[in-house]
Parts: sequence; structure tokens; C-alpha cells
Amino acid sequence: MLAEHEGAGFMLADNEMDIRAAPARPLRTAWTLDQGKRGGTASSIAKVVCSEARWHLADRCARVLGSQ
Repeated sequence: MLAEHEGAGFMLADNEMDIRAAPARPLRTAWTLDQGKRGGTASSIAKVVCSEARWHLADRCARVLGSQ
């Protein structure tokens, strides 16, 4: 059972955090633009955070499935 493997549980928890945190960045960019400010920095950060989260999600899932 997957829950018996502590390391896999940690990786799945990290995935959950990435899934929940990544959407906040584009929303922050939208808020910045709604305030009438330039959103170049915010959008660049959002792009990197979301692409990194996607990579880490895929990597951790492959590791979890590979360890079974």
C-alpha cells in the first residue's frame, strides 16, 4: 500500500502543496494589473513558479510510481 511508504507520502504532500500554491501566482499578477500597475515582474514570476511546479509534480509522480 502506498501509505506505508513514508518517502512517497512526503512526495505526494509536496505535490499537493504545489497544486494548491501555483494558481495563486497568476491571480497575483491579475491583481497587480487590476491595480493599474505594470505586471511584468509578477507575470514572469508566475510563469517560472507554474512551470517549475509542473516539472516537480511530474518528477515526483514518476519517482513514486518507480519506487513501487
